Amino acid sequence: MRRGRPPRPSRGARRPGGAGAAKPLPDRGRDRPDGNDAGQRPTGTGKAGRAGVGPGAGKPRTAEAAAPSAKRPAPSPGKERRTADTGPDPAPEVHAHHVQHNNPVTTGPHSIAANDIKNVIIRWVMHPSARWLPLLLACAALVIAQTTDPHGPAGQYALSITLAVLAVAAGAVRVLIRKTPSVAAVGALSLVSVLATVGGWLSFQYAAAHADVDVTGQVRRAGTLPLTGRDHTVTFTLGPAGLREHRDRLRLTLAVSDYDPSAPACSYRTTATAYLVDGGAPAQEARVRSGRPLDFVLNSGTTSVQIQVTLTEQDPGQNCRTDIRATGAVLHDA
Repeated sequence: MRRGRPPRPSRGARRPGGAGAAKPLPDRGRDRPDGNDAGQRPTGTGKAGRAGVGPGAGKPRTAEAAAPSAKRPAPSPGKERRTADTGPDPAPEVHAHHVQHNNPVTTGPHSIAANDIKNVIIRWVMHPSARWLPLLLACAALVIAQTTDPHGPAGQYALSITLAVLAVAAGAVRVLIRKTPSVAAVGALSLVSVLATVGGWLSFQYAAAHADVDVTGQVRRAGTLPLTGRDHTVTFTLGPAGLREHRDRLRLTLAVSDYDPSAPACSYRTTATAYLVDGGAPAQEARVRSGRPLDFVLNSGTTSVQIQVTLTEQDPGQNCRTDIRATGAVLHDA
């Protein structure tokens, strides 16, 4: 035996059946007569080693226990760990706001009354006979407005006329729609027509109540013409017939000119002063300039208006003959 090398094993130890090989332990289950009464296969694994010497090696197994472990689905390690740690899955939480809208309410936009009113309006708007109502309403307002015989220039009714045209146009489009329109389109046309009709009627009433009233034809002149000499007075009167429409002011326009156009011009040498007669006494003096309006404030409940105009000739020796007349008279509000 040489130094430095380990001893070599014998040939008998290296062979499987040699003297040095480990002997298999006997299967104790085979020696018992009651271990396999049904004639089944032995329950042991048949392998040498620890399988035959365990504490349950000699006990009989059922058919389910004897089945191969490959046929059983092995649980996931993560799932077993989660189940063991946290237990069963918790029940889903039910929040109060998830079921709040399912309960009927009596107030607010989601109330029963609001939904009923909305449904009634939609059914009424979409009804075939309802498409004529906005147009008929606009036409009726126009007819009534014309029968009242409004006063004043047409420019004061510009807003009323514009709204009336818009109301009639929207109502006509609503009637002429042949295809099945949407609820939004029908509602928009009907709403525009009705609102334009109401707005036009209100603006017409306001304009008719505060519009300018032309009373030029109602003004009467009293005095001797032509006016000659140093001082002469002429009176312009507006009677109750011209004051049927009550207004706060009177706008009077006077024209001073030569009585005889063929004679030499001399009216430029004449001055005129107007007074509003109130209670028999002159008041509200105003300088008259030919063609320029004079504005007089009227008292409440006035039934007659008198305006005196005094002409003064700057050069009496010229014997100037002057004419004066009212070219415009308008009642208006401030």
